[in-house]
Amino acid sequence: MTVQLAEDPLCGVKLGDYVIETPVGMGGMGIVYRAVHPLIGRKVAVKVLRPELARDPEQADRFLKEAQALSAVKHRGVIDIITFGQLPDGRQYMVMEFLEGESLDAVLDREGQLSASRALGLIEEILDALSAAHRAGVVHRDIKPANVFLLTQSNGTRVVKLVDFGLARRATLENLERAGERSSLMAGTPEYFSPEQAHGLAATPRSDLYAVGVLLFELLAGRLPFEEKSVIPLLDAHMKRPPPLLHTLVGGLPDSLEALVSALLAKAPEDRPASADVARTTVQRVMRELRGLETNVGAAPLGRRSSKEHQTKEVADTHPEAPAPATQQLNPWPRRILVGVALGVLVAVPVGFALRPVPAEAPPPEVVVEAPKAPPQVAETTEATEVTEPVDELAPLGTLPTRVVVNRPKPVPKAAPAVCAAEGWKATLTKEVAAGDQLARAQKRLTPEAEAALRAIHVGLRDSSRDCATLARELEQWRQRFTR
Repeated sequence: MTVQLAEDPLCGVKLGDYVIETPVGMGGMGIVYRAVHPLIGRKVAVKVLRPELARDPEQADRFLKEAQALSAVKHRGVIDIITFGQLPDGRQYMVMEFLEGESLDAVLDREGQLSASRALGLIEEILDALSAAHRAGVVHRDIKPANVFLLTQSNGTRVVKLVDFGLARRATLENLERAGERSSLMAGTPEYFSPEQAHGLAATPRSDLYAVGVLLFELLAGRLPFEEKSVIPLLDAHMKRPPPLLHTLVGGLPDSLEALVSALLAKAPEDRPASADVARTTVQRVMRELRGLETNVGAAPLGRRSSKEHQTKEVADTHPEAPAPATQQLNPWPRRILVGVALGVLVAVPVGFALRPVPAEAPPPEVVVEAPKAPPQVAETTEATEVTEPVDELAPLGTLPTRVVVNRPKPVPKAAPAVCAAEGWKATLTKEVAAGDQLARAQKRLTPEAEAALRAIHVGLRDSSRDCATLARELEQWRQRFTR
């Protein structure tokens, strides 16, 4: 709906020190006008409650609460309110800073999706503003691209502004974090609803973090995690369905970024980052990792090439004489694969290490013609009858080596205390993840839900904040549910 200048009775009206010039936008609650100070030329935005809502006490109260929320938060990332008042016809209005720029919604409409570095830079600023709002006892409740404004300052720097606090919930921080209360009004945008909001519960600061997770997913993938055409299936998806894995939609993203998105989109609020500050710290760590990858590779930006191609180019650039690696897994030690006594043992020497010369008269090692004894690390983690390749704990789940078991039943996984008490527990759990994947496939029980849950555990092994006991417990619960 467009309001024509000649039809609007407020155009030309003076409110305090400012004269209203023209309407520039309309939202669910109010009409926004551009106004100017006639002497100094300063521009401001004036938001006026829509006429049809002026007599609704609930809407009038909501409008006032928006002004109070904006006044409570003092941060450059939150739009600043200058004054609040009432028109002669009874409608309330607020005078705010005038933003010249564009919404993130407009950027996505034009560009489709953003690079990982650019997306994380925006998310970091949003989380910084949200942190200030949460400390002031304000939950936004409607984080989405249309409510993120990109403002370019006179010196060329960019500032991210959160706008439209009309749905904000305000209370003490202690009360805001209290879970289980019913919401007095299901308000917001369903595509960005947290599971608790979909259940009809009051939003908390971690509800805002879920919406940030949806937004980050959208910036990276160019689409929402859930794209149902009607509200009820959409809310059901937020409550029950795991989102698609980012690496299936976008190539070249590090595991730490996928782990961050998964944490923000956790169904249970307690499984999300504890605060906007904690989430922002994680974002900064992932940004440093991305900068390191881009510096080391020194080629096309992330997102244009898969992680395997990055790895291959890095090795080729560093060692031009070395052949391209045969697999994604680059182990820092030799790999020995027992094919059989007739085939012998194939030894793959790591790139960058010179082979130690063997004297011509020296006889070949006995291991070539005799089956070798199980190496020490296999003896520590499996039975002697099991032959296992060394595991790089940073390898993608799909490239983990298979286990060759000779005439014995399926391996019995180690108890969590035994795993966590030993060094190299990540490598041990990575093997157990691979074994669970193979067992579920063999039993034809690797459903999409099972695969998503197992991959979340695998991604968690790369997250330095996840502890062994928790990951081992999650893996054991997964086994009990998805394997016989």
